[in-house]
Amino acid sequence: MLKLSNYSYKKFNIDKLILHEVNGALFPFDKNLKSIGVNLSGGADSALGTSILCSLIDKYKTNTKITVITNVRVWKDRPWQAPIAFDVYNKIKEMFPNVTFERVENYIPPELEDGTIGKIKQLNKSGDRVITTSFNDYILYTRKLEKVYAFITHNPTDQKFTCDYNDEPTDRYWTKEKINTADFCPQIDPYQNLIRPWMLLQKDFIMDTYIKYDWLDLLNITRSCEGNFENLNFKNYDHGITPLEVCGKCFWCAERQWAWEKAI
Repeated sequence: MLKLSNYSYKKFNIDKLILHEVNGALFPFDKNLKSIGVNLSGGADSALGTSILCSLIDKYKTNTKITVITNVRVWKDRPWQAPIAFDVYNKIKEMFPNVTFERVENYIPPELEDGTIGKIKQLNKSGDRVITTSFNDYILYTRKLEKVYAFITHNPTDQKFTCDYNDEPTDRYWTKEKINTADFCPQIDPYQNLIRPWMLLQKDFIMDTYIKYDWLDLLNITRSCEGNFENLNFKNYDHGITPLEVCGKCFWCAERQWAWEKAI
């Protein structure tokens, strides 16, 4: 997938001056940008992507401010999601004290999540996607951001990857043929000023990069599990005190375990 990701930038003639090598993969960052947004969920993918941006800002001593956008989701069933995202944000601030940050939170009602009502018929999109896209546009305009980053990864294509649960994202598959027929570079959406550097990279690349950069302390406070726990909810969860395990059954648990085993 690394070759496919790099091919995509070359196919669409993305300016080489904004492309930087990160563990063998090209990563878009224009050193002239003064204000960018990042979607930081508290998961491993967005934590790594935000840290890579910070490392580039440090390396080139650019005057780039980062506005961190966190979407609070499924707060009743997964009350740890928002606090973990905040922990990750604080850790990254500690790692990169010279970078200027701002943080904003968006709230997604659980009633509008894809897992609750599916797609909204009139929009042909799930409520959570409508809200996150619209909020990105709002923050882009009101905070005068030049670009917004989202760190979605490609689904595993390894035949050894297995997941028993039917909760796998179904729209994250790309091939060279699909890229060749695309209207624009999959990683750079010119209509939304949206950059998705990990779009054609799988989670084993993410884990390998954590190891190469020696950022395991950051990885260890991220959370990928999207499972629900019957005896754990907003009424009895106390962040930092209540023991928190992973379900080991959801797609995201399976993906993270597969990626870690492949990377080490």
